[in-house]
Amino acid sequence: MPVKTVADVRDRARAGVRDVVLDAAREVTLDQGWRAVRIGALATQVGLSRQSVHLVFGTKAQLGSDLVHREIDQLLTGIGAALDAHPGDPLACIREAATVTLTSMAENPLLQIIISGGGDEDLLALLTSRGDWILRQATELLHTWAARELPDVEPARIESMAEPVVRLCLSHGVTPTQPIPDAVDSLVRISCLLIGLPDPGP
Repeated sequence: MPVKTVADVRDRARAGVRDVVLDAAREVTLDQGWRAVRIGALATQVGLSRQSVHLVFGTKAQLGSDLVHREIDQLLTGIGAALDAHPGDPLACIREAATVTLTSMAENPLLQIIISGGGDEDLLALLTSRGDWILRQATELLHTWAARELPDVEPARIESMAEPVVRLCLSHGVTPTQPIPDAVDSLVRISCLLIGLPDPGP
């Protein structure tokens, strides 16, 4: 077992503080809204000094950014698992991933508070106007999967499919205009059209 350096111990301690504070911030946001979150109150709640929390996050804005990033990272992990759930059956994988994405966004209480305006404009912007980081990560996830599972499809075609499908999926998640099963059908058909798979029908 490798010997831990002082830096290793410090990083592990900081990661532990980070998760504890993010958990507390999530609870307060779900209960009272993001505007009620105060770094000093969070520090007291989790038994830390205000300085310790500031050393990890710096500002409330950074705390909010980290909170949203953690939530989206968990969502992307679920999407990745969905894409791998039906090896050899790309249609089933696409359908599963679209279903997981839209259902998770609809049922995630923190994301719904942010989308509905119960957080604040800065948090909402992380999902919309400043959501390019989500687009990049999700597009890379879909592109990597498609390149592996669809070796006969031209790379350029996969490239041109991944980002539009992710954009449509995120758009449905943030501003749903139809029931999830119907939105999933649409996403599957569009995906098939863009990568040249047979139209599965409604």
